[in-house]
Amino acid sequence: MVDMVPPHKTIDPIVLSAKIILDIQTIISRKINPIKPAVVTVGSIHGGTRANVIPDEVKMMITIRFFEQDVYKTIRESLINISKGAAVSAGLPDEKMPRIIFDEPLDLPVNNDPALVMEAVESMKDILGEKNIIQVDPAMVAEDFAKYGATEEKIPIGLFWLGGVATDKYKDFENKLITLPPLHNSAFAPDFGPAFKTGVTAMSKTIIDLFGNKK
Repeated sequence: MVDMVPPHKTIDPIVLSAKIILDIQTIISRKINPIKPAVVTVGSIHGGTRANVIPDEVKMMITIRFFEQDVYKTIRESLINISKGAAVSAGLPDEKMPRIIFDEPLDLPVNNDPALVMEAVESMKDILGEKNIIQVDPAMVAEDFAKYGATEEKIPIGLFWLGGVATDKYKDFENKLITLPPLHNSAFAPDFGPAFKTGVTAMSKTIIDLFGNKK
């Protein structure tokens, strides 16, 4: 005979995770200075195998993005406090407390070197044309490239984005305000030939100019 535990005698991790997810939304609105950009997103949640069975655990995956280290510190501390606080209020024992694992080494924000960027822009203008080089606003994207500028040597870095949309689709975007599919979108389909040629040409020209100017 199976000894079935009724729902009111358990601590449901799915309900608990729902509370934690809602509380996480307050980190940006109540813990971070509003003039400092940040993102905290629960992008994945998995728990349970059957509709009539309360699972033992729930696993969540969270994206954290920021520009300044003090913002990351606040987010990190808040995630720990929110998770622990929800677990304690639910009556979880110490051995069942939520485990939070942060990726190490941390993906740092990309800080482009202004002087290097301007040198690259001037180099690209000669071959691509000034109208084809566009300055974009800072973006909250995850990018490993930042690690190149975080070494002990403090080598200046500069990251540029390469447009890959076909000309007719880009004109529709400009004239009809039709949204273009971004990276990691199933509809993203760059015009490979021109994009590849443009990217290689721009990078090659810039590298030749930069290294050619070094004494």
